[in-house]
Amino acid sequence: MSIFKLPIAGGVGVTAFLLGSVVGFELLFGPDFPSVFLVLPFATLLAVGAGAASYRLLGRRDERSVYGGLAGLAAFGYGVLLLLLIDYSVPASRDLLTVDRILAVGVALAAVVAVVGWVRPPTDRGREDDGTDRD
Repeated sequence: MSIFKLPIAGGVGVTAFLLGSVVGFELLFGPDFPSVFLVLPFATLLAVGAGAASYRLLGRRDERSVYGGLAGLAAFGYGVLLLLLIDYSVPASRDLLTVDRILAVGVALAAVVAVVGWVRPPTDRGREDDGTDRD
């Protein structure tokens, strides 16, 4: 599973950054300019911490539920980020991609990836024991 650890940890970090930013801007400080200097560093530290914790958690446990849950969180972050990128870069998609629809697609994508990751976790094919000593 070592090839999947870094993208999943990065996606969990992206999800944590988005969640920290939304909580900071919408609930705590508001959208005014000085709050940017408070919320963005907090969200960045939260993202780094969540990514590092998920990387270590994936390294310690090879359980299906841990992998499926973290892969679902990563898929939510990547999916929302991709749809926001499309929303802001393609003017024709601005009426189609509302915040509610982006979040609904992100939640649906997270659920599908979490279930698929739980049902069929990846195997580490490069680490199978073939009887040879590689150390």
